[in-house]
Amino acid sequence: MDMLADMAGALGLWNWWVLAGLLLVGELLTGTFFFLWLGAAALAVGVIALFWDSSWQIQVTLFAVLSLALLAGSRLVLR
Repeated sequence: MDMLADMAGALGLWNWWVLAGLLLVGELLTGTFFFLWLGAAALAVGVIALFWDSSWQIQVTLFAVLSLALLAGSRLVLR
């Protein structure tokens, strides 16, 4: 488990930008608007990580909170 934590901490903000890119490509392939919001949340966490040096636990929590907020907000707006 320590190896995964070290790897997540060593990648820094690049892992969020790569994840955002993969999720946005997944959105292009599916067209469901689901991966769009997850990609936006990953991109936002990557930008936040650029300016605020935080632990990977905080970054993952922030990604989860932003993902849920964007998904819930999009469901309310698109209905």
